[in-house]
Amino acid sequence: MKKLLTIQSLSTLGRSGLAVMGPVISALGCQCCPLPTVALSTHTGFPNPERVSFSDAIPRYWDHYTRLGVEFEGILTGYFASPEQIAQAEVLTATELFIVDPILGDHGTFYTGMGPAQAAGLRRLCAKADLVLPNLTEAAILTDREYTSDHPESRLKALTEALLELGAKKVVLTGIPWSDSEIGSFGFDGKTYFSCRHPRKPLSMPGTGDLFSAVTAASLLRGENLADSAALAGDFVCACLAQARKSSPFGAEFENSLLFLGESARRRRN
Repeated sequence: MKKLLTIQSLSTLGRSGLAVMGPVISALGCQCCPLPTVALSTHTGFPNPERVSFSDAIPRYWDHYTRLGVEFEGILTGYFASPEQIAQAEVLTATELFIVDPILGDHGTFYTGMGPAQAAGLRRLCAKADLVLPNLTEAAILTDREYTSDHPESRLKALTEALLELGAKKVVLTGIPWSDSEIGSFGFDGKTYFSCRHPRKPLSMPGTGDLFSAVTAASLLRGENLADSAALAGDFVCACLAQARKSSPFGAEFENSLLFLGESARRRRN
């Protein structure tokens, strides 16, 4: 079974980060190996969460893995608590896939606690990535472009090309509002562009980006291509939201949709 080292925050309350990564990655037949960057009482969408820093965990854990002779087929990075942690992650290596979900902001603004220093570090990390998974805000920040609410395909291609110029080999832009009724992703798989469209539900749910990146990463490690992996990730997020009737700071109830992933994995094996 392939091992996916997952470098994220760990929130006790609120479905995000490592709290969703483990079950989702496991459901797709990969071993989730969690490495926390910070432990939080709640995700940062709640006011004033308590936190326990893992500021030096990345080099200490990695040194131990090296002493054990352990190698990871995949590495997926997400929420970093400081620019120093991003620099620590730059020395890590994966045998197959190094994936960066450059968590910085959304809706045109930085998340709380994020800023230019984190953006600079993530630009360097993206340079070694096999795949980057930014939303539109993060793509604009990383490429020093102005965020706009207008997203024609020409702009999506320009953002993608700018991210490739940073050094990333492949790109998936997430959370594309194709229309009032459709949301999805737009990507480049190293050869061709592709897009995915899914039904759009007018809800605000933290952690859906983490669900998307977990499914995409695990699917790729299983040998699927990027377009199919992104499509599966979008379908899964839609399945998680299907029964929700209102927005919730506690996140999408993904637990009820894990069977969806298991069935999908079995169908693809057959």
